Amino acid sequence: MEEKKEKIEKKIEKKEEGSKEEKQTSKTMSKQAITLFTVLGIILVLTICFFVFQQEITRFFAKEQDNNLTIVNYHGLQFIKTNISNITHYLLNIQVHSTGGVKTFSTYFRNSPYELLYIPYGIRSRLRKKSYISFTNETLQCEDGHLVAMTLGQFMGHMGSTPTGAVTDPGIDETSPVVDCLTHKDEPVTVVILIAGKDESRVYQHPENPDCMIIASEGCELIPAAETFMIGTLLNAMQTN
Repeated sequence: MEEKKEKIEKKIEKKEEGSKEEKQTSKTMSKQAITLFTVLGIILVLTICFFVFQQEITRFFAKEQDNNLTIVNYHGLQFIKTNISNITHYLLNIQVHSTGGVKTFSTYFRNSPYELLYIPYGIRSRLRKKSYISFTNETLQCEDGHLVAMTLGQFMGHMGSTPTGAVTDPGIDETSPVVDCLTHKDEPVTVVILIAGKDESRVYQHPENPDCMIIASEGCELIPAAETFMIGTLLNAMQTN
């Protein structure tokens, strides 16, 4: 009887020990799971914050990089940082190769090229002999509309394309030609540069007409969008040459 009693007690002790080990293992796994989910949660929050504040983060690091520089080099382009009326500008001297030889012209940018990295650029088409710079009613009403029209006109002229101002709606300006991405689709020597208001600033080609380059600006953010177009066009020309 006593032997049976001892065996039963030993079995009970083993069960209790096993139960304690299981509880300890369960606690350890619970702690590990909590730690894992906490880490994943932090990573998720940081990822969301990055995408939400991506533009601000890009601009912050661009300004920090630019603060101590007088010359900004960007993919073979050299911008000279200068101050005009207490406003920072970036002077770019450009050499253009044409049939008449090499021509040099200068243009000023309001933004460092690194400050414009948040604006997507997706154009692969080449410039043509003739170009229309066309504004929608919304973008023409922007404060910088006329300045951007003049800047783009000068830029296209220097790049060897004869520019003409245009509008997308005849009610905007009766004296200007009406041009959009589809009006000159079948003219091989003509490119259309459409300045349009969108939910996001970006530069891209029209899906039905690759010779229509759309400079889309969020609100009236015309100058950064136009400068993105100009820098991208220069880089494309450098790669072609």
